[in-house]
Amino acid sequence: MSPILESTYQIRFDDCDAFQHLNNMKYLRIFFTEREDHEMLQLGFDMYQYQKETQKNWVIGMNQIAYFRPAFLMEKVVVQSTIIEWNPTDYLMEMYMWNAEKTQMKALFWCRMIHFDFTTNKRATHDSFLNQKLGTHANPLPQSITFEERVKTIKKRR
Repeated sequence: MSPILESTYQIRFDDCDAFQHLNNMKYLRIFFTEREDHEMLQLGFDMYQYQKETQKNWVIGMNQIAYFRPAFLMEKVVVQSTIIEWNPTDYLMEMYMWNAEKTQMKALFWCRMIHFDFTTNKRATHDSFLNQKLGTHANPLPQSITFEERVKTIKKRR
């Protein structure tokens, strides 16, 4: 299975601003919802069941988003997600939103997810189950770069 998971989403009226562009805040909702579906439907991992059983899950430590092109009302977009860094207590997720043909990137999103134990209110270490279920799907970047450097790299390709 590819480390880059993918789905399609259709932009709806309530996702848009007055100009019929996808509202900036809706990008985050779509990215998180689609990643949740990627894990559940493509990897067979239900984070809510996991939390129910372990009292652990992830909390958001950091979000960064770069907008390249607007998405419009009723447009179908492709959302891709991958883990670009897997650590003992957190991971860095990279997501892309493309037009339907995947010829124009709409947005790039990075999110650092902190594994958290709700019984102790502290960071938790990824256990062997998580390392196997999610960590093996990590798709690390060839070198350590910043978000700004990643954006520049993507802009050069366009």
